[in-house]
Amino acid sequence: MNDGVFQNDAPYKTGHLNKRVTLLKLAEVEDEYSLTHQELVDAVGHKVWAKIEPLRGAAYIEAHKEGVKDTIRITIRYRANVTNDMFVKYRDKLYTIDTIIDPAEAHAKLELMCKIRETGESPADDAQAEPAENEPAGGTEL
Repeated sequence: MNDGVFQNDAPYKTGHLNKRVTLLKLAEVEDEYSLTHQELVDAVGHKVWAKIEPLRGAAYIEAHKEGVKDTIRITIRYRANVTNDMFVKYRDKLYTIDTIIDPAEAHAKLELMCKIRETGESPADDAQAEPAENEPAGGTEL
């Protein structure tokens, strides 16, 4: 009896996708003063059903070998427009997508390997990881 989610070619049980998450992306938004800044906006237009689970077993050990903490696997139905620069929001937690896996290239589901975003980190920090052209790589001196 196949009781797992998305096993081989068997239909998956939709009851396993029991969380509503929002896929977010950074976008340039103009404020009332005509200044633009980056803001997280809904990438899909609605919430999607998902399964959220921490990594266990061999996957957990591999993630911790690389020094990654709090690695979470978020499983959603296949969507072609999901990219690594997006974020997943569930309740009051924001997750950064590290890797997107399409098991067996079946286009039935996506496994999003995510990290919990730490408090105080701005999503725009990821987009600004490279130093500006006129700013030295070591930062500015005071």
